[in-house]
Amino acid sequence: MYLAGLFLFITRPIAVSAQVQTGYIDDEYGDPRTSLVPLYSGPGSGTFDWLQAANFSSQFVAAYGDGFDVQRAFNQTWHWTEFFRLDNLRTVTFSFTGTSLNVYCILPNPVTSPSNVTNEFNRDAPVISNYNLTFTLDKFPVNQSFMHTSDGSGQFQYNFSVLSLSGLPQTQHTFVMSALTGTNSTILFDYATYE
Repeated sequence: MYLAGLFLFITRPIAVSAQVQTGYIDDEYGDPRTSLVPLYSGPGSGTFDWLQAANFSSQFVAAYGDGFDVQRAFNQTWHWTEFFRLDNLRTVTFSFTGTSLNVYCILPNPVTSPSNVTNEFNRDAPVISNYNLTFTLDKFPVNQSFMHTSDGSGQFQYNFSVLSLSGLPQTQHTFVMSALTGTNSTILFDYATYE
C-alpha cells in the first residue's frame, strides 16, 4: 500500500504556472526595468513643443480649464503637445520587450469650443482638443488609429487606452505614436504597459 501511494505521488502531473509581469513606461520616468525613457520629437515653427505638462500647469489650465486632477495622472506626470496641420510631425517613441502593449493618454473635453490662448511662448493659437493618432510598430504601420473629439462635458478622461496590441512576438519592439498629418491634434501622453 505504501508503494501504491508513492506511485500515485510520482505519476501525478504537477501544475506549473509562469506569472506574467506587467511593465510600465511612464511619460517622464520611462521604464524602471530598462531605464529607457520615451523620446519626443517634432518641434514646430512657433507652436508648442512637447511639454512636461505638470511643469506648465498655468498654461495647461488656461488651455483646458481647471478641472484637471493631477493625482489621476500616472506618477502625476504627462507630456502634452499640440500639433497644427502645417507643423512638423509630433511623435513619441519608446522600446519594450513583450507580447502585448497598451498605450494610455488623457483626453480633454472642453465645455466650449477652444478659444485663442496667449501663453509664455507669445503665441495666439486655438486650443486643440481633438485626437488624431497613428501608430507604427517596428517601422510598420499598425492597422489601428485613434480619433477623439471633445464631448463638451468639461471632464477629463484619465487612463484612456488609445491602442491595445496583443499576440506580438516575444522580442524587443520599437513603438511610435504620431499626430496624424494634415489635421490639428493634441496628445496628452501618460504611460504605456506591456507584458
